[in-house]
Amino acid sequence: MQTVDAANIAGWLKVHLLPEPIAAIIAYSYEIELLNESVALVFDCGVRTTQICVAKMMDNKIEILTNNEDPFLGGNDFDARLITYFSSALKHKYGLNVLETNKKYRLMYKCQEIKHTLSVELKDNLYVDDFKVDEDDVISIERKEFEEMAADLILRAKHLIVESLRKAKLKRENINIVFQVGGGCRMPMIKEMLKEMYPKAQHQCSIHPEEIVAKGAALYSYEIKSRNQIDSHVPKNIVIVKDDDHDVGDSHASVSSTEANPENYHLKDEQQRNTRQLFS
Repeated sequence: MQTVDAANIAGWLKVHLLPEPIAAIIAYSYEIELLNESVALVFDCGVRTTQICVAKMMDNKIEILTNNEDPFLGGNDFDARLITYFSSALKHKYGLNVLETNKKYRLMYKCQEIKHTLSVELKDNLYVDDFKVDEDDVISIERKEFEEMAADLILRAKHLIVESLRKAKLKRENINIVFQVGGGCRMPMIKEMLKEMYPKAQHQCSIHPEEIVAKGAALYSYEIKSRNQIDSHVPKNIVIVKDDDHDVGDSHASVSSTEANPENYHLKDEQQRNTRQLFS
């Protein structure tokens, strides 16, 4: 509700809330054609949370079959493995207890940089003189070492995906396309994990996966304003609002583009008990 409160304070008269998985699918629909009856898995690895969404495209509709998340698995957890590795090396080899000084923030920043570098290079270094000016040395780390440190995090991500498929009552072979969302999807270990689990599916990752949700929300906002046909294969007239029994932004949703009515958005729970008309 904080988003709605902020909009009200800003003086906005109407607020449309878009679940992140749907925003990501909308954005990717501008990059590739979403085939009818295809089933997509949205893997969103953000800074602190990893979210899995399974959606089905049917007759110009996007139906969210299930939505699952691990609120304690994200990019920060991968950073933490590097921080532990380098802080231990600095302490035992150079006598620097960085984590007990203000230099811990520099180490956090450097580890994030190294994580990014290891997404495109096989090896990177931490320069010791960033923490001790009279020490001209480096601490090296290879991508393979980093992946071994984070093996349990990848295993947790796999379990989250398996649990999501179980909730959706689907098998791996039912997934036709995998959408990669969030900066965490830049890491090769995550890409390899997804391709290993879904070797026959199409894998789609934007050049800037951390921006794909914002891009989808912007495209959706433009569509609401223009009400014009932008691209025939893109679901239109999606309105995200509030339901009495669900939190704002609930991702269990069925989105239809068959009518130009701005209230053409319905919530659908996993048991498919009933579909409620929402309001804006």
